[in-house]
Amino acid sequence: MKITIPLLFAFFSFHMAFSQNEDREPPAVTFGKFTLHFTLGLPVQEFAEAMDGHATGLGFSFLMDIPETPVSVGVQLDYLSFSHKKLRVKSPIGNTGFEGDYDWTTRSQALLPGAVFRLQPEHGFLLKPYGEGSVGWRRLFTNTTLSDRNSTGNSNSGTHLDISDWSLYYGGALGVTVALAPEVLLDLRCNLVIAPSADVYSKKKDAGIVEEPLDAFELKHPASTNLIMPEIGVSIMLSKEEEY
Repeated sequence: MKITIPLLFAFFSFHMAFSQNEDREPPAVTFGKFTLHFTLGLPVQEFAEAMDGHATGLGFSFLMDIPETPVSVGVQLDYLSFSHKKLRVKSPIGNTGFEGDYDWTTRSQALLPGAVFRLQPEHGFLLKPYGEGSVGWRRLFTNTTLSDRNSTGNSNSGTHLDISDWSLYYGGALGVTVALAPEVLLDLRCNLVIAPSADVYSKKKDAGIVEEPLDAFELKHPASTNLIMPEIGVSIMLSKEEEY
């Protein structure tokens, strides 16, 4: 009995302390998510005929949940690199009489900032499908950069914008998320982007020997610049403590 009473007292004291600690630390409530993803850009229809191949790139999205609904709204940004041509050249270093080694590179690229609307009903299954709608600006551009190959600091010695085309785009996506950890999700989706015609530089299939990297490209004008964009990413859930 002398041992039992102190043990019971210790047990109830520990239980009360634990309960009070739970009261002081309310559960967290998710209010949004940040996603970083890798992207493939697959031109379709006239755009596929104009371009020399697919693009690769990175993107991110930031979504805020609308309370008590399966709807999230936010922003997204995707960057795609289609193709490039690099020449290694020697160029005079000021008036020193010496020459430096440089990379002369032309790149064909795309930038897609926009707003996104997601519908993802909540349920208890492992796979959580969703649908999205998006609208924003599509920029197709090609630039040529001269960079110092031997520089350890800022090697960019000059950039020239060869062509740039902005237009509105709209699109839709289907995707699915899978929980990897309590606040980490694997995000898989496929996005269709619809955009109008544009002037674009496409890399020639057989450019041969060129004097400038831009000579390896040819200017084309596809009737549309539609893209299919498969993406794989990781989402970080954003949460805050619930207030009682």
